[in-house]
Amino acid sequence: MKIIENGKEIVLTPIPELMNHGIDVYKAYLCDTEGGRIWSVRSGRFLVANPNYKGYCYVTCSAKGKGRPYSVHVLVYSSYSGMKQSDWRAMGLEVNHITNRQGNSKNTLNGIKDNNKISNLELVTHKQQFEDKHDPNIRAKLGTTNRLTIPEVREILQAWIDFEGEKRSTFVWEMVEKYGVGYQSIIDVLEGNTYKNLSESDESEAV
Repeated sequence: MKIIENGKEIVLTPIPELMNHGIDVYKAYLCDTEGGRIWSVRSGRFLVANPNYKGYCYVTCSAKGKGRPYSVHVLVYSSYSGMKQSDWRAMGLEVNHITNRQGNSKNTLNGIKDNNKISNLELVTHKQQFEDKHDPNIRAKLGTTNRLTIPEVREILQAWIDFEGEKRSTFVWEMVEKYGVGYQSIIDVLEGNTYKNLSESDESEAV
C-alpha cells in the first residue's frame, strides 16, 4: 500500500509480528519502515508512539475491542525483514538501535531509542547488546534498581490476560523493555511470587 504525505510517496508494508495475535490485528496495521512509524488502516493515520523511561517507543494495536502494547522497533524490523520476533530470537539475535561508533552522538540520531527508522536498526546477539560499543549506556542499565509500581503491576497482569501470543517469554521480554525491570521481576509478577497483597485486594474488590 502507498500513501502520499506532504507530496512524498510513502510505502506501507505488512507486519508479520502481528500475525501472532490474529488476522484482524494483522490486517489493521501497516508499517512505514523508512520513517519508523506504524499506520492504522482503520483511522487512516499514523499511531502516536509513547516512549518508556528508557526511550523505547510503544504503540497500542487493537482489534475487536482488545488492545496491547507493541515495541515500535520490533514491528518495524518485522515488517522490513518479513520475520517475527520469535524467528530472530531463535537465531539468538535481538534488535539493536545502532550506536554512533565514532563516539560522537551530537547532532546524530544513531543510538537514540525513539529513532525507529530501519536505517537505525540492526540485529545483534544478546552478548553484543551488552557491549559498550553497541550501547554506551549499558552499565547504567545493568545497575538499575527500578521497582514496579502497583498501577504498573495491574497493567502487566491485564496485558497478560489479553496476550494472545504463543510464548510467555515473548510477552516477558516486551514487559522488561517497557517497564525497565529485570526478566525475573516480570516472571515473579505472573507467577504470583510478588505483590501477593495486590492480588488479594483485587479478589476482595471483585466479591
